[in-house]
Amino acid sequence: SSRSLAYPLGATAKPTYQAPQGSIYVAPGESLQAALDRSAGTGFWVIARAGVHILPSTLRLPSDITLAGEGLGTILQLDPNATDREAIKNAESDLRNITIRDLVIESALGLEPFANSRRSFNNIGRRGGIVFVSDSIDGMAHIKIQNVNIQNGVHHGLSICGPSEIEILNCNFSENGATMV
Repeated sequence: SSRSLAYPLGATAKPTYQAPQGSIYVAPGESLQAALDRSAGTGFWVIARAGVHILPSTLRLPSDITLAGEGLGTILQLDPNATDREAIKNAESDLRNITIRDLVIESALGLEPFANSRRSFNNIGRRGGIVFVSDSIDGMAHIKIQNVNIQNGVHHGLSICGPSEIEILNCNFSENGATMV
């Protein structure tokens, strides 16, 4: 008898793309936000190298950009002392032509196993993954989320309000408060 296996969803061990020439690589400890700001509107890729990228505050994604990781080994996580809630938000209300791919967004307060085991008590760490909100209907367009894990959030894993032409491909949203809105 033949067996069918489920196709693994989310980030994979290695990236699933060929990086275009001119990509900007950001090592853990370097500023992803500075690289995104420099690349805004260019269509360039900002690639977060494998490792844990502790974000001092929410990343604000500008239009016309790709934010990529190097697979499961690229983890974006808000600093446990940050007062922000989401790891990634839109920088402008009319966000256009963005891709987020091949990375992990970890919303737990720590990376050790069961870091969020008390997350539903005492309003501890109301963290989320990606939240894009527009001020108008169809205010955002051409948004693609591919091979991304968003995990362990007490708030939304992924929330996108007001988009048109959105693609969500091979993603894994697990252990989030409102897994996907």
